[in-house]
Amino acid sequence: MDVKIIMSVGGNIDISSFKDIPSNFVVSNYVSQLEILKQADVFITHGGMNSTNEGLYYGVPLILIPQFADQPFVAARVAKLGAGIVIEKDKVTPGALKQSVGKILTDNSFRINSEKIGKSLREAGGYKKGVDEIIKLINK
Repeated sequence: MDVKIIMSVGGNIDISSFKDIPSNFVVSNYVSQLEILKQADVFITHGGMNSTNEGLYYGVPLILIPQFADQPFVAARVAKLGAGIVIEKDKVTPGALKQSVGKILTDNSFRINSEKIGKSLREAGGYKKGVDEIIKLINK
């Protein structure tokens, strides 16, 4: 595919252990996720609440590969809202990823739905609104 992939592998992975990294991949132990999301067209994530909220906040459609705990529920909700595609962790293949990315890039409804959710998240007021609401409860 004619795409650029930014792949963060975490601090415990030796990147030199990867063989034959394609030229359109940037593999790093760390990337600024929020800075990448400001420019991303698709976000592949495990579906944790933080990553999911961050991706949707920036209106980025998601490919979710839930691992455990609440992630399957979060992923199912994102898919139901039309903002992403779920791939079960035991069914992840290069072909499944390529097909899902292709679908998101060609079906504009994923972008539209992600942007709609992002707009609602941004308009909710963020942590400042949350603090104000907590203070209101305390002062009752």
